[in-house]
Amino acid sequence: MKRIREGEGREALDTYRSSGRVIVAADPEARREEMVNDWWQGFGQGEDALMVAKRNVEVEKLNALAREPMRAEGRLGEAEIEVGEARFAAGDQVITRVNDHKANIYNRERWRVESVDLESGALVLDGIDTRGRVCVDSVFLGRVTNYGDPALQHAYAATTYQAQGATVDRAYVMADPSMNPIQAFYRRAIHRDELAYNPSALIDLPEGGSKRPKRIASAAEAAELLGVLPVEDRPVWATAFYAGLRRGELQALRVCDIDFGANLVSVERGWDQVEGVIEPKSRAGRRTVPLLAVLHSYLWDFLPQTGRSGEDLLFGRTEDDAFFASTVDGRAKRAWKLRNKCERGLRRRRAEKESC
Repeated sequence: MKRIREGEGREALDTYRSSGRVIVAADPEARREEMVNDWWQGFGQGEDALMVAKRNVEVEKLNALAREPMRAEGRLGEAEIEVGEARFAAGDQVITRVNDHKANIYNRERWRVESVDLESGALVLDGIDTRGRVCVDSVFLGRVTNYGDPALQHAYAATTYQAQGATVDRAYVMADPSMNPIQAFYRRAIHRDELAYNPSALIDLPEGGSKRPKRIASAAEAAELLGVLPVEDRPVWATAFYAGLRRGELQALRVCDIDFGANLVSVERGWDQVEGVIEPKSRAGRRTVPLLAVLHSYLWDFLPQTGRSGEDLLFGRTEDDAFFASTVDGRAKRAWKLRNKCERGLRRRRAEKESC
C-alpha cells in the first residue's frame, strides 16, 4: 500500500505477484476458473471468503461456477426454489436486494439458506452479516429492485457496490479493464480494515469534457455559513454540505436512511415537486455516503426533536410532505445577506476608527 501511495505501482505489483497475491489469466474464462478455485480453497475450509467483481455479468457467472463445488461436496439440499433466473437450495449463500423493515431485512445483507419449503415457496435464512433468522415468503421473493433485479441473489460473489462495508476473512477481487486503479486501491484498503468506507465505490474515471464547479466552499467557510442560519435549518444544510446530497435527495431522505451505528447515509430516492418520491435517474444516484462526525452531531441532536422514525421524512414539513425548497433557500439567503451586511458595517467602523 505504501508503494502504491508513493507512485511505485509496478514495484508493488511485482511484490504481490511474487507472493502469489496477484494471478494473471490468459482470458476471461480462465480468470473466472482460477478465481473460483482459489475462493473454494478458503470457503471450502470454513473461511468467510468472498469474490468481488465490478460488473453484474461477471458476478452472475462466478456465482454459477461457485455452486458447482458446493453441489459436488453435498453442501446444497435437493429441494430448490426459483427466484428470477436463479435457483436456491438449503446451504446456499445469498444476498437480499430489497428492504423489508418490518422483518428487519435490508438491501446488501448476506444470509445462508437454512431450509426450503416447496409447498409455500418460502425460505428460512440465517444471517451472516447480521444475527438472527428470518423467513422470506413468496411475496418477498417475488419483489424486484427498481432496476428489475430479483429480491434474492447468490452471494458467493458480489459486485463492488454490494461488497462495500462487508467484513470477510478473505476477498478475491477480479481486476478487468472496466475497473480503474482508484477503485482497486480503496477496495483492498477496505478488506484490510484500513478504511471503513470506500469513497470510490460508485465513481468512474471521467472521459473528459466535464466541468469543475465554479467554486467550492472550504470546511471553515461551511461551518461559518451554517452558524448564521436559523437553528431549525442547520441540519438540512449540513447534510448538503457534508454528505453532498442534492435538493431532491434531501427532500426524500428518511429517518431509516441514517445509520448512526455504521456512520452511513443511504441515498435511495429523489423528490419531484409534482410527483413526490421518485427513483434515482441513474444507478450512480443510488449510493451510500459516509456520515462524517460533524454531520453526525447535527443529525443526532436534531432527530429526537422531530419525534420521527422509520420511513418518516427526516426534513419534511410533515412525516410525508417534503420541505419547500424555496422557503429553506430563502431563509438561508436572508441570513447570509444579513451576515455579509454586518461584516461590511464592522469593517467600515474599524476603518473610520483607524482614520480618527
